Amino acid sequence: MGVLSNLAGVFGNWRQPAASTALAPATPAAPGRPRKPTASSSEKIGATLGIGVGGRVNFLPYMDSATGDTPEVRIAMRQMLKDPYVKAAWLAQVFAVASEEFQVHPYDEADPAAQDQADFIQDGIERLPLGSAGLIFSILAPLGPDGVSIVEPVSEIEVQGRWAGKWVPKAAKSKDVQLLYLLGDRYRNITAIRSLRSPELEDMDAVDFLITKYAPLFEEPFGWAPFRASLADWWLLDTVRKLRAIHHEKRTAGTMLGRYRDQNQKSTLERLLKSLRISTWGVIPEGVEIQLLEMTKASDTDYAKFEQDKIVAVVTGIAFAELQMLSGDVPDGRGNAKVHQDTSDLPKWYLSKLATETINRQFIPRYVDWNFGGVRGYPRFSVGGINPADIEQEMDQIAKLQAVGFDGQAGRPALSIKHYAKALGAQLADPRDPTDRLASGTPPTLPPQGGGFNPLSAFAELNAAVTKLAEEVRAKKARGR
Repeated sequence: MGVLSNLAGVFGNWRQPAASTALAPATPAAPGRPRKPTASSSEKIGATLGIGVGGRVNFLPYMDSATGDTPEVRIAMRQMLKDPYVKAAWLAQVFAVASEEFQVHPYDEADPAAQDQADFIQDGIERLPLGSAGLIFSILAPLGPDGVSIVEPVSEIEVQGRWAGKWVPKAAKSKDVQLLYLLGDRYRNITAIRSLRSPELEDMDAVDFLITKYAPLFEEPFGWAPFRASLADWWLLDTVRKLRAIHHEKRTAGTMLGRYRDQNQKSTLERLLKSLRISTWGVIPEGVEIQLLEMTKASDTDYAKFEQDKIVAVVTGIAFAELQMLSGDVPDGRGNAKVHQDTSDLPKWYLSKLATETINRQFIPRYVDWNFGGVRGYPRFSVGGINPADIEQEMDQIAKLQAVGFDGQAGRPALSIKHYAKALGAQLADPRDPTDRLASGTPPTLPPQGGGFNPLSAFAELNAAVTKLAEEVRAKKARGR
């Protein structure tokens, strides 16, 4: 092998020229004209990471981190999961996303092959342990302390039913990143995974796993752990809890001071003081004195106030707001409840995007490509519950748009059914099944929600009001002419 081949083995991005092609000198850009861009896969600015074996970068221990994470820091963040407030702040977000109903939308509603692919993915996710909830939990839960999650899809061949002979998902197992060695390039791209428990195994290709990173600042391979900002406050919280326990022990048992006149009485007095820690009585010789002292001057209120401040800081760092958890039922709770609720919904929205993008970009394509030919596009996974307030807002927008002329009548533009079906979480009818249709004249009734609001009846009322308003406006225009 020549020098160029050796360079290709050391630098992953090195490309040898073709044997019949000579290296041409670079053509300078014309004055005032930008250089011609290189291929999109070619990156220029690398990270200042040490080079590992064979030109790869070992991300653990991570030497170039904007957050200053070390293996010790990440181990400490694992301990935060034992705290009830951390558990509530983090898992409330994960459970909120995992508990939502999911849908799989075909690439083309009118294409039977695309509909089959969507049905296949829908059935495949439902057959997983806990279905979509289990898949989403495996993807999102490790992000809290680790900032990155590694999930391995396990597959099997279906032996019966509609999908007999196809590769179907059997499980989606979350892997402990502390037992893995992440390998990549100097551009912070994860390219391979090595098991620390089984060093004899070859490096595994990263594309065989579902890899999700939480808010990767400067594209850090380990992401930006949600617990990171709360670590210092949680450490102080854990410390003050221990000091508060010692404080209560001292206040309950007290601190005893013994005095003696004869040196020979010292050992007897020490044994007596030790026994008084677990007994309510004792016998002392003449000339010995025992006095109870209060060594700590701090009140329990001081400890409680400090502990509460640290709890607020920890919860706010993880959930973006604390009012909905800590002060929601307090009459004089601080701040605006609506603002806090809107802020606390942001992390849930981001987690929802992370889960759906991971499933759409890494999970679905592999099973579609394995089992179907001539794929024109991939099904799309989505989650979302029906919120009556959101439906009312969307319906109000539809009514206003129709009132100004977006009604599809007399050549006027119409609104998109597919767009609003997706916005309202509605599943469109299967074009292959003529019975899978709701009769337009008899809409189903839903139980009242949120103070008697019924989204379907509200839509009917809005639609009737808008139609009447539009007729009146047209009549007035006609009379004005």
